Amino acid sequence: MTLILPIYYCQIDFQTICQAGIRQDNTNYIHCGRKQLNEIPNFSRTTNTFYDELVLNDNQIIEIRHNAFQGLRVKRLNLSGNKIRSIDIRAFIELANYLEELIIEFDSNILHNIPDAIKLNLINLRSLKLINLNITIIKNNTFIKYRKLEELSIIKSNIKYIESNGFNSLNNLRSLHLDQNQLTDNIWFVLKKFLNNLEILTLSQNNLNTLKENFLLKNLKILDLSSNGIQIIEKNFFENIQFIEKVYLQNNEINSLQLTFLTILNNLKELNLDFNRLTFLPENLFQFNTKLIYLSLQGNDLNYLTNKSFRGLNNLIYLNLARNRLQFHINQQPFQDLNSLEILNLDRNLYLNLSKFIFSGLKTNLIELSLQNCNLTQIHLLNNPFDLFINL
Repeated sequence: MTLILPIYYCQIDFQTICQAGIRQDNTNYIHCGRKQLNEIPNFSRTTNTFYDELVLNDNQIIEIRHNAFQGLRVKRLNLSGNKIRSIDIRAFIELANYLEELIIEFDSNILHNIPDAIKLNLINLRSLKLINLNITIIKNNTFIKYRKLEELSIIKSNIKYIESNGFNSLNNLRSLHLDQNQLTDNIWFVLKKFLNNLEILTLSQNNLNTLKENFLLKNLKILDLSSNGIQIIEKNFFENIQFIEKVYLQNNEINSLQLTFLTILNNLKELNLDFNRLTFLPENLFQFNTKLIYLSLQGNDLNYLTNKSFRGLNNLIYLNLARNRLQFHINQQPFQDLNSLEILNLDRNLYLNLSKFIFSGLKTNLIELSLQNCNLTQIHLLNNPFDLFINL
């Protein structure tokens, strides 16, 4: 006679390997990050304490079994830095009424869909970050149950296409991050269909080429389109997002003739155009960007500036012109309108020549000037540009 006994799954008790504590802001947490865990610890002995955060990042967890969080009540769960391969549909059932924020990373070789345990059960989430899925398509009504969701991130997930109703029901979404995917120019119609309250949109490291469709998101404040292949920007793209405050377009293929859109962005505060194909700045380009405080033009091919290049930027505090090919005429005053400027970076302009007139307008407020690797060989004492500054 053979006796067959049931096999029981035995979890490690969290108290033997994790740390629990209270932060200075009075939020309490359980920290199980970087413990080489290959399973979810046992939280059944948490004595009904409500925790603000459970950190399980950077372990070796590949599976989340049913009732894995039994006994736990927590608001935020961080599972980034793992390679999750399977999730039982009942894995998060105990957290359904409490969990508001989930960060989770997958094994892209195994999972090609958002697991039902997340999609169907965690309907009280306000923030969801999915990393390293391989889903290719966001299908219609994928997030139909997420009516409370305010922030959605799907990063490094090989998304190539979003169906027209892919974001249906996400009327409360404020922040959307779809970085490091394979999205193309057909994305714009889908994004503006349901996301009327969107304030932050990041699409860095995709395959965007042209910005031409009238993009109707009136509440948008921050737009990150860095590290795409953008070559063309038509002015009407920004016509209905005139209240935008921060635009990041670094690492694209934008030339100087594509900058006319700046004339309608009167509320712009930060602009990054690093590492594009700019060869000159049209005169009076920034005349309507009077609220701009941060401007970075590093790594372009700018070889000259005029006395009107920065007209209108009376409130600019930071200007980065490093890694260009700038040369100045002896009587030129390109910075004369930058009365509020505090930081100026001119590093790696190999042909730079300086005179006292060059820095006119910067006398009072400039506190940091960087001129590293500019091949400067001499400065005339009678025309010493550094005699001008008071607070440098």
